[in-house]
Amino acid sequence: MYLRQTTIFLTAIFALMSLTGIFTPIISSESDTGILPVDGRWDHPRYLTWRPGHNQEVSIDPPRMSWPYLPTVTPWQEREHPSTRFRLQIAKNPQFSRPKVDVGTAWNFHNALPKLGSGTWYWRVRAENETDWRAVRSFIIPRRTPTWDRSGIPGITGQLAQQVRPRLGPQIAGEKNWANLHRVVEQHPRTSWMLNRLMLWSNQALEKEWFQNGMEASDRATGKEKGRAELLRFETIARECAYISLAWCLTDDKKYAPVIDRLVELASYPPGGLSALEGHGSNIKFTTRIVLYMALCYDWLYDKMSANQRKTLLDSMAWRLRLPMLEGISLAKENGSKMLTMGVAIEAGSHPYQNIMWITPAALLLAGEHPEIDELVAPMLHYLSGVSGGAGPDEAWNEGPH
Repeated sequence: MYLRQTTIFLTAIFALMSLTGIFTPIISSESDTGILPVDGRWDHPRYLTWRPGHNQEVSIDPPRMSWPYLPTVTPWQEREHPSTRFRLQIAKNPQFSRPKVDVGTAWNFHNALPKLGSGTWYWRVRAENETDWRAVRSFIIPRRTPTWDRSGIPGITGQLAQQVRPRLGPQIAGEKNWANLHRVVEQHPRTSWMLNRLMLWSNQALEKEWFQNGMEASDRATGKEKGRAELLRFETIARECAYISLAWCLTDDKKYAPVIDRLVELASYPPGGLSALEGHGSNIKFTTRIVLYMALCYDWLYDKMSANQRKTLLDSMAWRLRLPMLEGISLAKENGSKMLTMGVAIEAGSHPYQNIMWITPAALLLAGEHPEIDELVAPMLHYLSGVSGGAGPDEAWNEGPH
């Protein structure tokens, strides 16, 4: 099961990144493997702290930037902190005359940065509630350092909005339509078995009660649920909807068509039930993944759905993306006015980290479709590109050693 889910998440996130042109493979100047060298001081830090390290020789230009949300760095005393804004400056001299970067940001990880060039660079930050700048720090960019220009992050929402639907469709594989993709996948020995598994899972789902007769009238917990499987049944349904949706696109077989009605029924549940995300009805983190499965279905079935059906899904996905970011799981609470100590901006516990990594590809799939979703794309990309890539060698896990 985990192999299936991991494949979906990685495929979605890397395919969407490739559409922007900003997130491209980086080849280290020290090897041709595409893997950046790891600075030992950043192996699994417990807190989001100064990046790059003081006087560190960095491996990409510009480096990934972050700093402690609070001057104390390790804020054990409080579970939450008032949100603030920061000013980031990067310059060629410690006096910061004519800084190359001088930008305000709502987060302590800002990564919409241009190429800086080789040499020694100085940087500093100041929170809006602080009278003085924090200590001046420096980093060194060696010659021939690989460039990763991320200055285009603010424009990615508009860029993705111009992409035709499906964004994750046959064109990702270089094919013109679903029929061509189906034929290629069916004939290739390395992918034909995947197709066979997809069709098996999809056809098995067609026989289930929820597909045959409709979703339950309510997703509220009754207290009679027996075991984890029953508590996670809506996550399983959403995943099977994704299987069915992809099978429908590949085969154009109308037997899969009722999946749209089931998706609308799933999307019609309000927050507070077992189909909602962690902390907002469900006590299991995996239900947060429902929004990614819904986003995949939305993308693949866009032309098969009516405007009203698309709106129902969009409205549901908007709160499923907003709540983990701004209401108590990944980043902040109380509409973003208080930052969570265990959130990804301060000390990334496993659940906040996993939640933001699960919802980011969904936000990219939906960028340009809903204003509440569009507001979340930038912080997600700043975090993804500057703090953790989810599978990268530098801070793949922020929780510390186990």
